[in-house]
Amino acid sequence: MKRILAIFTVILFVVPFFGSLLIFGEQSGVFLPSENRQVVSMTGIDRFTSHGLKRFFGNKNQYIDDRLMGKEELVPVLNELLLDPEKVSRFDLSKGLIGKNEWIFLGNDYSRVIDKHCQENFPLDNYEFQSSINKIDLLKNTTEGLGGTYVLFIAPDKHNIYCDELPQWLGDTCKNSEIYTRKLISKIEDETSVNVVYPAVELKSQISKGQLFHKSDTHWNLLGGKVGFVALMRNMERLGLIRDFQEIPLMDLKQIRNEKLGDLAHILALPSGYKISKDFDYLFQRPDQLLVRWKEVNKKEELKPFTVSSGSAPSKFYAYMKNESAMYRTKLLVLCDSFNNAMSPYFNLYFSDVMYVSRRSSMDEKIRAIQKFKPTIVINEIVERDLDNF
Repeated sequence: MKRILAIFTVILFVVPFFGSLLIFGEQSGVFLPSENRQVVSMTGIDRFTSHGLKRFFGNKNQYIDDRLMGKEELVPVLNELLLDPEKVSRFDLSKGLIGKNEWIFLGNDYSRVIDKHCQENFPLDNYEFQSSINKIDLLKNTTEGLGGTYVLFIAPDKHNIYCDELPQWLGDTCKNSEIYTRKLISKIEDETSVNVVYPAVELKSQISKGQLFHKSDTHWNLLGGKVGFVALMRNMERLGLIRDFQEIPLMDLKQIRNEKLGDLAHILALPSGYKISKDFDYLFQRPDQLLVRWKEVNKKEELKPFTVSSGSAPSKFYAYMKNESAMYRTKLLVLCDSFNNAMSPYFNLYFSDVMYVSRRSSMDEKIRAIQKFKPTIVINEIVERDLDNF
């Protein structure tokens, strides 16, 4: 019995092993007419020497070309990874992707943002969106019940404004970049009569005049925030909420080179040494010429430059700003997310009393804040990709 098992083992394992060595050797020099070249194969001797292994696997492109099934579709992608392994993330749509000219974009794990801007017919979940409409309507009615006006401000995604910088293999992205959002806005306006400000056109018209978003961050910079703020103020002027709006010198910005990586570098787990060769940011030219009173929840009131901002506006974030020399003696409540970071300095410049409340607060907390502060205007700022999940 043992002898039978030994023979069976030799037949099952040893013979195929030595046979494979012969096969490897015999494949060398096979001519592939369709590709006008010869197959490069590992010889049997190479398998037993470190030098042979290094020599064969050292040319990875050749190895993949010769061995991979379905290489016509996969090899171009894999070759690019081998040539530039740091950019492996460009093929992973979940966390983000690297586009043209060093632009980096957020991925589909975040509200399916790529699909929303790239698909012509992204499906609308009417049941989920109805919940968003109901919340918008409740905030509007609460504000109007206290004599105020509610304005919904949609901060556009980078995928929309810089659709030309998305990878070419995603197709004609600019053709579809606003279709889904416009559909949502139409439903919101039909069902709630809310004033909606969506400054996508204004931002796209300013691309040639300066960089509006950080290349390695999800957010717009101070220049992008300024364009959005001016669009909002022009809209409120048309509604009669403010009068005689003009851009003032304290809004002036200066351009600087940006050496820092933004939040997308962390999200995509880019290497610590990853560099973007051409990236710009903006700073206020005269940040210390105006001080405002600033008080965050559970902190003491301080005098700070008007450039103080709401930051990332985490859950439970509340801050009150008082500007004695503001152009508009108006009580403004801003429900905000992290996109307001680049807009809050402009609110601080123009309005005498501003309450910032995190958009991540519960509905009850938002309602209580409106009822307590009794604002003249409520600005509900929300990033575009979250509009259908209010």
